Amino acid sequence: YKHLGLGASVVLQFIDVLQSNIPDLPYHIYFDNFFSSLKLLEAITSKNCKGTGTIRDNRPGKEFPLIPSEVLKKKERGSYDYVSSEERKVVVCKWNDTNVVTIISNDNKVLPTSQVKRFSQKEKKSIYVQQPNLIKKYNLNMGGVDRGDENINLYRVSIRGKKWYFPLISHCLDMAEHNAWQLHRCNGGKLDHLAFRRAV
Repeated sequence: YKHLGLGASVVLQFIDVLQSNIPDLPYHIYFDNFFSSLKLLEAITSKNCKGTGTIRDNRPGKEFPLIPSEVLKKKERGSYDYVSSEERKVVVCKWNDTNVVTIISNDNKVLPTSQVKRFSQKEKKSIYVQQPNLIKKYNLNMGGVDRGDENINLYRVSIRGKKWYFPLISHCLDMAEHNAWQLHRCNGGKLDHLAFRRAV
């Protein structure tokens, strides 16, 4: 996958590992804008998988003529624009929230929209804004890695070594401990993260 770039290569190799272990599951992969590209979505489609991710403004190309982000940002909060390609089986959508978000998917649709609660600085109260369906699905399924990083940073191994590889080893230990805590919680365990870490 070298010709598709580093980000796409990571995602596609990950899919290969999943499909080599359990080939028949309907995988849906979520990723952020470091990895996303039109070519990646096409490659994922060719592997009979689904994919959804945020994407940088300059990546969709001229065949997806969306409203420029500067123009969309001046519109009402919750405004969105989208273009779908039946040929490529891809939809690209821009949504104006606190900032403009661009998202690409080969499975999730824009409609139906849902209402989400946001705080308006202008009106000084909570308001409801429209949210496209694929943004909703992305928010529901993305964030596990971010939450994991946040939890690990709270109680990270703080011993400093002189060897360059020591932080890599300590991070692996932190990740293993965090994953064990998540399994503990999934199996009905009551310990919080700190108590679990002390017990380990």
